[in-house]
Amino acid sequence: MKVVVIGCGIIGSAIAFHLTRSGVAVEVWEGQTTPGLGATGAALGILLAVSSRARGRIDRLRLASLHLYDQWLPTLGEGVLLHQGIFCIPQNSEDWAELVERRREQGYILSPGRLGQWEGFFSPADRVVHPRNLLFALIGQATAGGAKFHWGRKLLPGETPVADRVVISAGLGTRELAPLPLQPIGGQGILVRAESIDPPLPAVHIRDEVGDVNIVPLPQGKYWIGATVEFDPTVLPRAENVASLLHRVGNYFPQFHQSEVLDTWANYRPRPIGRSAPVIEHLPDRPHWIVASGHYRNGILLAPITAQLVKEMILAV
Repeated sequence: MKVVVIGCGIIGSAIAFHLTRSGVAVEVWEGQTTPGLGATGAALGILLAVSSRARGRIDRLRLASLHLYDQWLPTLGEGVLLHQGIFCIPQNSEDWAELVERRREQGYILSPGRLGQWEGFFSPADRVVHPRNLLFALIGQATAGGAKFHWGRKLLPGETPVADRVVISAGLGTRELAPLPLQPIGGQGILVRAESIDPPLPAVHIRDEVGDVNIVPLPQGKYWIGATVEFDPTVLPRAENVASLLHRVGNYFPQFHQSEVLDTWANYRPRPIGRSAPVIEHLPDRPHWIVASGHYRNGILLAPITAQLVKEMILAV
């Protein structure tokens, strides 16, 4: 069986990796000359599943994907896993108390604790990965398994690849290839140096009045901070977002007010319109085509379970 995957962000690369491990012949077509220039480029690599408050389908997908990461990460080499465990600072302690009990029943631990003056919970099962290192590790492993990658290769209008199955995982580019309405949601992050924070922080997830914000420690006193959620974004990145992110984390850890901003980056995530994220299904008019897109802010986290579901759909008799 031959499968052509359209798009090589984190979802397309994960699908290629997973299919090659099952002995499927895979080609990946990426319209850009470099992979990961879409939604993957806006991610911080936060795998927030156990400490997430979501319920229903998305909660089940997150937990299942986190379990698959347990199997994937040891095979992907060094530099992919940045942090094991995330400290969460909630806005509403009652909501989190309910979550602690629900997760305990499911076999997960959320341990109450303090980080400086802030009360919160440590989630040892959640983790942080390096998005680009993960992307290139998946591509490298898929290539070693026989997958062929074609950079700068777009699927032209009306074109049908020579393959038994076609998987569209082109992020916002999916709109041009399948009848799936997607809304671009802007996201911007920053890299800062804050050597005055001693001892260094762990990976931190903060829920505040704006929404949520994440802090990812890096070597040499550096931190990633992000990312914004902008439903009506103008041109990104924006200087206002840098100030906003520093202000939000500075409310909890004042040393960030004096930190040095080293870099900022931004991109757009695909959010389905009128339906829940993500969309993983056969196209109704082309039964041998599958769309796997619209992951919104959960692309990195849901990459393994998306690959697993796509594999099951492809191999189903």
